[in-house]
Amino acid sequence: MSVQPEADDVERIPRHDEVLEFDPDEFATAFTWAMNAVSGEAHIQSPAEYTTGFTDEAGEQVRYRFADTPMTRIMFALRERYRDVDRMKFLSAVFRILALLDLVSAGGLEPWVRSAADGTDHTEIQNSVIAAAAMVHLNRKLQFPVREFMRKVREIEAAGEG
Repeated sequence: MSVQPEADDVERIPRHDEVLEFDPDEFATAFTWAMNAVSGEAHIQSPAEYTTGFTDEAGEQVRYRFADTPMTRIMFALRERYRDVDRMKFLSAVFRILALLDLVSAGGLEPWVRSAADGTDHTEIQNSVIAAAAMVHLNRKLQFPVREFMRKVREIEAAGEG
């Protein structure tokens, strides 16, 4: 079964060079909101409680339920946060947060990123890293160029803003 959406129903995903920059404080708030959703600290509905659907070629309703994963929690938390803002801002926040998480998980950002001192599985990320994630442009793979990112982190720290 093949279902093709109408051309007017398809919203284009922004290219890497269209991803919006954020004010560092606003991005830090969005990042915190997303991480609280992942950890369960935010009071949001589970993505598994949402469904979406469409009508297939035979006219049958097809329904899908979302899995409750860290990725869907991030997406749903940010969708809720930016519900009344344009779609580009929502997607830009998502792309920037996912690029930051990818960079953190790859390692190499010490001393700005480290395991929490309280013995939990949390990771501490310094403000300069989050501020850089708000401003550094993404590459074609929707990732942060590592050298440019680290240069921006050092610049923010040198300015006393991180």
